[in-house]
Amino acid sequence: MSELVDFQDLDLLDGGDLRAVIAQASESSVVAALFAASPGQRRRILDKLAPETARRLDDLVRDHVADSDANPDEARREVVETLRRLGRNGLIAFADPDDIVDE
Repeated sequence: MSELVDFQDLDLLDGGDLRAVIAQASESSVVAALFAASPGQRRRILDKLAPETARRLDDLVRDHVADSDANPDEARREVVETLRRLGRNGLIAFADPDDIVDE
């Protein structure tokens, strides 16, 4: 990737790399981040996951009640930090590790 890494970049990951990010981030952050995502982005992400995982997350997102403790921006930051950490450690593919910068 030649751009700075952000939540939108999850769309660009292949299924294996996306599954690694989802597995490493907290489920509550993944659900809150997906809840705040556009329906199109949510579908693109869920379509890359194993069907049972996608169904479970989709159910959790549909049942998600926005509460005062769930901050979608913080949730996205946690998911993106997981993406960056995995990229820095070579566990997911990035064209240039320098693209993985802190916000």
